[in-house]
Amino acid sequence: MAAEDIHFECYADHCETMPFDEIVLYSGWLDASSTIIVCYLPERIMRQFGYQQMIPRHPYESAPIAMTRRHLDEVFAFWEHHLVPAEARATTLERDWSCVEGYIT
Repeated sequence: MAAEDIHFECYADHCETMPFDEIVLYSGWLDASSTIIVCYLPERIMRQFGYQQMIPRHPYESAPIAMTRRHLDEVFAFWEHHLVPAEARATTLERDWSCVEGYIT
């Protein structure tokens, strides 16, 4: 198997059916149910969305551990201010295995 045989951009097969919506790049806590809050960090899988893989931020930078439900509602109301950093969205994939310098050393 060669590197050319590996495909990380899973979304490419579905983009005609479901157009890309920037909200998928929201990074932080999501309210999954009345008792469950989950951490969603798309910067760790940017290749799946057609972007060059970056070195992800520390999870606590994207999703601070001290998050209340009330604060979560306020954060998500302004989700566009909590997207993956602009520099991570600046470069689209040239090849499926594209990543920034230093990602894998």
